[in-house]
Amino acid sequence: MLIGAPATEATFRAAAGAALQGAKPREHNAYKVELAQNTLVRALEQLVNA
Repeated sequence: MLIGAPATEATFRAAAGAALQGAKPREHNAYKVELAQNTLVRALEQLVNA
């Protein structure tokens, strides 16, 4: 999903969303899916800016 795509936040969010598409959070930890998505986006941004 990232190959050939522009290195933008929107691209990174789409890739993170695809990576977490099958995530099945439990009742009290649903926030962790969003946390994981944000972590992936930030890691990709840092790689681009390194």
